[in-house]
Amino acid sequence: MSSEKLLLSRKHIVKNDDVNNRILRHMGYAAYKLWNIGNYEKRNYKELKLEKYPDWYDQKKRLKTNFFFKNLPSQTAQEVLKQLEESYKSYFTLRKKHPESNYRPPRFKNNLIDITFLKDAIKSENGVLRLTIPKQLKAYMHLCRLQTCRRTELSFLRNYQKLTKSPLVSAMNLDISVQ
Repeated sequence: MSSEKLLLSRKHIVKNDDVNNRILRHMGYAAYKLWNIGNYEKRNYKELKLEKYPDWYDQKKRLKTNFFFKNLPSQTAQEVLKQLEESYKSYFTLRKKHPESNYRPPRFKNNLIDITFLKDAIKSENGVLRLTIPKQLKAYMHLCRLQTCRRTELSFLRNYQKLTKSPLVSAMNLDISVQ
């Protein structure tokens, strides 16, 4: 018997409403911003005066207080940084194997990227997927509901502390019906 590891995965067709779509778009936006921040650090670590080239572990530790990191479930944010690390490993391997070729490092993203919900961030109950939403994003979405999402960034930053303690915010979840 081989020592291969089998992974269990499921594929579902989901029905979303506008609120769920907005939440998922915010998460996709946060993921692409986090990718670009990590990519910028890797490309410019000397100019940023970092002690050494930032690896995945270093970045996940240092960026955990970053605004975009906090807008994703922690495992999802770590997965974004891990995918970036794997892209750089692939780039360095190709450059080493074929030094005559003109390979380029991973690009900056300019659009929403797919996000991965790992096992602790997703539950399936009676045909409904329940996804974890970070506290910071819950507070932002609660404020959007109150102000109908009109340019709430400044007031969000001012009111963030009050909102995270609100019982309405802590009760918010993302429920998606599954076919």
